[in-house]
Amino acid sequence: MPIEIRGRIPFNGKQPLSDTPAGRYASFFVQRSPRAGADASVIIRAAREQEALGYDSSLIPQNSLRADVWTCCGWALTATRRLNLVAAHRIGWQQPTLAARTLATLDQLSGGRQQVHILQGRTDEDMRRDGDFLDKAERYARSEEYLEIFKRTLVAEQPFDFSGRYYQVRDAYSTVRPTRLPTLHFPGGSDAGLDLAARHADVWAVAGHTPEQARMGIERVSRLALERHGRELQRFWVGAFNLILGRSDELAWAKAEAITQEVEAFIAAGHAPQPLLSSAGEPQTDSGALYTRLGRLSGHGPSLVGSPATVAAHVLAFYRAGVTCFTLGGLCEYHSYDGSDLIGHEDRELLAEVIALIRRGVADEDRRRASNEPQRERV
Repeated sequence: MPIEIRGRIPFNGKQPLSDTPAGRYASFFVQRSPRAGADASVIIRAAREQEALGYDSSLIPQNSLRADVWTCCGWALTATRRLNLVAAHRIGWQQPTLAARTLATLDQLSGGRQQVHILQGRTDEDMRRDGDFLDKAERYARSEEYLEIFKRTLVAEQPFDFSGRYYQVRDAYSTVRPTRLPTLHFPGGSDAGLDLAARHADVWAVAGHTPEQARMGIERVSRLALERHGRELQRFWVGAFNLILGRSDELAWAKAEAITQEVEAFIAAGHAPQPLLSSAGEPQTDSGALYTRLGRLSGHGPSLVGSPATVAAHVLAFYRAGVTCFTLGGLCEYHSYDGSDLIGHEDRELLAEVIALIRRGVADEDRRRASNEPQRERV
């Protein structure tokens, strides 16, 4: 089954916490003073490097304090030839007709490389900065109207009207069409979020950090899609992981511990919110390569720690659970504000090796399934 290896595009460069390898690595997780705006050179470097490393797509995240996502997607698309861009798009931020035309324009100009990740908004505070004061229940109700207009705008051959509680349009029509119907990604673990994804998603972002959690979530949303909406949802995405790699598991875990110490010292010195330290004392490992301590300290999500073989084996367990799209973040996002290199050649070699091992493991698993041979653990 085809898989997708996904990265993330940073808006701007990072500054090392200290002039040590651990201080440079730790700059992904926390920053003394995050640089504002968008750095064109960083976006270009990140997009080109991820394409060269073998990534299939990259996500550009959204919140109310950051640069405009659509514009940054366009910048990254012009710098690459193969890489797909996934724009995080919060419903309510734009009119659905305008958002559909923007997506269609980028997709047409890039030869079919623009996708979209539909969001409801993580916090009320973030929503209110852009003038959106609806509560979560109303946001989901609004989303149904938004998505109907959005999707119709992408395909309508004649002008159409729509009259709802949140949106009204008359003679809505777009003369710009996407090269192909763009892929719609949805997160959501709540009942309302799952139902929205079951009705509209092409790709569902799995809510869970273990293969078993992923399998259970996939079964639930797939059942909803079939029973409530008569559709089959086939593509699933794990979008949270950041990689910490070494030639051996021992070297990778030593690196993870050194990074954690840098981050903890940074927070303890008052450079980041103290409440992030409330998780101190919790177990640092959940299972195998999974490491959650840095994610709890920084809010950047869980890490996968180990040799390329160990990390690839962990990812392949998700493939066997039904996931076909994997974010391998962290190492692909280290770009300094001054152009200096925050990671070395070995890190890029290890990252490329992980990607190659995942693809090889998927091919092996597909052959095993096709021939109904007993499962062999191979990475």
